[in-house]
Amino acid sequence: RAMYLTSFEVLHPHVQRVKELMYYKDDAVAKFCASLALCTGPGSDGLLLALSRVFDVVAVLDSIKDTKACLSNDLSVYKRAFAHCRADVTNADAIFNSNNALQLFLAEKGPLLSALKAAVHRLPGAEESICAMAHLCAEALEGGWCLLPAERHRMLRACACLVWLLDCPAGGGPNAFLSRKLRRDRLGRLFK
Repeated sequence: RAMYLTSFEVLHPHVQRVKELMYYKDDAVAKFCASLALCTGPGSDGLLLALSRVFDVVAVLDSIKDTKACLSNDLSVYKRAFAHCRADVTNADAIFNSNNALQLFLAEKGPLLSALKAAVHRLPGAEESICAMAHLCAEALEGGWCLLPAERHRMLRACACLVWLLDCPAGGGPNAFLSRKLRRDRLGRLFK
């Protein structure tokens, strides 16, 4: 029993960080959508560029979460240790519920981008802002605005993810490949 309690105490701060990522998802989606709603008028290029950088960070966090199998393995060990020392832990019911939510979060592929895509498609006028953001990223790449290779790769990732974000093939929203607002030839040249 002491071994399980020690394992729980060692893993608890690390699992808390992963739970913070899970809670970050809702905040990031809400703030991204609120900022995207402000980008409807002219002169919002700076905000669109900043949002494309934020979008890239969300995409990178999502891919890191998906590629790290150790997160699920550590959660399994943590839950096993918690099950054996649950009587000794204060606030056990809240930890149990957050562990279940975390397990669902880790099992889902791409939860940050999926939540962002669902929220963006509910925004009125989001298609124009996303297209403008993709074209601004393309302009930054073509115009040589990117000084470092990391900036160039950030813009390329943002362009690709923005096209994915715009696309809603289920028929309930815009189709990125049929949209007249998105210049596919321009974006296609960037990925050759």
